[in-house]
Amino acid sequence: MEEKIADVQRQLERGDAVIIFDAATATTNIIPRSQQRLRA
Repeated sequence: MEEKIADVQRQLERGDAVIIFDAATATTNIIPRSQQRLRA
């Protein structure tokens, strides 16, 4: 589990993943940056 957490942290630091917030459900999610464009 620690390795998975470290991998996600690296992706966030590199900008390969982003944290999004859904105001309708008041939840957050981490998604690949490439999928962020699909949600816009």
